[in-house]
Amino acid sequence: MIYKKKIKLYLIGINILLIGILSIPTTLGQITIYDSSFPMEQGKTIRWETVNATESPYNDFEYVRFTVNGIYNDTFGSFNSLIVNYTLEFYHNFGWIPKGEDYFNAFYLAYNHSMNYLNISKLLYLDALPLIIPTPVNLSLVGDTIEMFGPLNYSFNDLKLTLDYRNTTTVEITYNSRGISKIIEKITNRTTMFKWQLVTSDVLIIIPFNNYFILIASFTAGLLAWYEIKRRKIKLKG
Repeated sequence: MIYKKKIKLYLIGINILLIGILSIPTTLGQITIYDSSFPMEQGKTIRWETVNATESPYNDFEYVRFTVNGIYNDTFGSFNSLIVNYTLEFYHNFGWIPKGEDYFNAFYLAYNHSMNYLNISKLLYLDALPLIIPTPVNLSLVGDTIEMFGPLNYSFNDLKLTLDYRNTTTVEITYNSRGISKIIEKITNRTTMFKWQLVTSDVLIIIPFNNYFILIASFTAGLLAWYEIKRRKIKLKG
């Protein structure tokens, strides 16, 4: 009986630990080169949840994830800049899928705050996904930079940037003071194509297979507990 009580306490502890892991916040940090800043450190990951989607393939993806692969100082467009490389992925069928080869360890932006210089990947114009912007936040500079790539009108109010592609499609992005988007919504013909929302103010660690991980781990712990009870019974009989 004593062993069984210990095993029960052990299983309860395992489940509490696993649930706790799912809710542990991880800090994103900040990288500053000279007077230019990016609100995430190298190797950090941030994600948004799909809260509404009617357009394929976005309605098949539960989450979208942005990973900072590299942050470094180099000359870009004749300016010494803080340069960021990134990977963009979508969560589908228990795994992360890169949006495409162009989005794997790709150039994201180059920034020099003192020179009021910003250069952004053309991908951000094509897909309207300036998900994270350098700080201090300057939406006018972001809009001007994206506008250089093609037909686009932009406007902003406080920390909300609206990109109008002049073809019945607009994208509205609301940022927090750190330059991280909280809400991203693409609207075509007055219908929401997709809407993403930052998971929390502090990004959560994603455990493989989400909540299935808890079930798998609990089953494994139970199996080990059963084996331990059986082993002790055999030992006592011997």
